[in-house]
Amino acid sequence: MSELPPNAFIGREETPTDADLAAALGTTKPLWDRLIAEMAERHGVALQEWRSYSAKFGWALRLKRGKRTILWMAPCEGCCDVRPGRKSRPGGASKRPSRAAWCGS
Repeated sequence: MSELPPNAFIGREETPTDADLAAALGTTKPLWDRLIAEMAERHGVALQEWRSYSAKFGWALRLKRGKRTILWMAPCEGCCDVRPGRKSRPGGASKRPSRAAWCGS
């Protein structure tokens, strides 16, 4: 997999708005929305929480079921970086999770 562009919200101190997200993701915004909707509908992952541990890393949306993080979704310019939560895989494996990316055409 080629390297992803950096997080779209590096250096930003306030939570991204839906308009900010649409501007950053571009044509991949419908995929972002669909993943969130399907995770809620099919897997009961309905809690959403934006997190930024440091302005130098940007923002990521954490999808949760109860207290457990199921997916991290980080917006990039024209794509997003999606990673499973650390213990969301079968057996609660804690090694570094793999990632998937959706990039616009």
